[in-house]
This record gives sequence, C-alpha cells and structure tokens, in this order.
Amino acid sequence: MLEKALQLQAGLKAWHASDRHVEKSVLQRAFRNSWDSRIGAAKFGGVWSISMARKNTHHPASRGALRIGRGNWCGQTVTVDHAIPVNVLFDLFWKAETAVDMMAVIDAYAVAVITREENERLNAAGLRSRMPHGWKPGDEPLARWIAAGIEFAER
Repeated sequence: MLEKALQLQAGLKAWHASDRHVEKSVLQRAFRNSWDSRIGAAKFGGVWSISMARKNTHHPASRGALRIGRGNWCGQTVTVDHAIPVNVLFDLFWKAETAVDMMAVIDAYAVAVITREENERLNAAGLRSRMPHGWKPGDEPLARWIAAGIEFAER
C-alpha cells in the first residue's frame, strides 16, 4: 500500500508542478478516486460504491447500517463515508514528506457504510467536511463518527 500511496503522491505533485493553474479541488477529486481504488481496495476490498460494499462482507459498516441489512442497502438508506473527510485526508497526504508520514495517513484512513440518519447527524454537528474542533493528525481518526454517536461493532 505504501508504494501505491507514494506513487500517487508523486504523480499528483508532478501534475501540479507542470500545471500550477490546476485547482486544488481537481487534485482532491483525482486523489479521492485513486486513493479509494488503490488503498481502499487493499484495506477493505473496495470502497467506492454502496453496491460494492453490499457484496463485500468485510467492508466496515455502522451498527445502524448493519441493522438495515446489506441486502437493503441503497442510496436512500445508506451512504459510504470517510472517517476523515477527503479534503482533510488530502491535506495530510499532500504534506506527507516521509514514508513514515505516508504510513500514518494510510493507517488513519477508514471508510464505512453509515445510515442516512447517521450522515445527517454528522452534518448537523458541523462535521460534514471537517474533523471535530481541536483534532490534529495523530489523534483518533474516527473522532467524527464518535462525536456524532455512530457506533461500530468491535473488530
């Protein structure tokens, strides 16, 4: 996984260096698509769609999502959520200067299926695209979910 992450970082930084006008949002989108397919596939067997998670019994899911039942998962009942929002994860990834830094990003990366109601709780708490106040790299990566009361089965 580390090699894939470092290759992705090198590629995005080369793209940015060759085109200084490329917007951060474009880099973030490219990061998310590549990160989820490269690192998400290695850690969770794929993370980019509800239908993929439905078929993958190893894909993390909240207790609420599991109560709905994998067979009933659809866009109206659940969503796939990153524990650390993509924009925050991207900043950590972009600033990683060593293999140890990048491994910390990989280790902190978590994604799970959560219910729409749980997602609304995140939004209501102001945690749609940010971590809780005072959070810093190295702190609990699941802090957003914990703050919103989203529970997961022990692993």
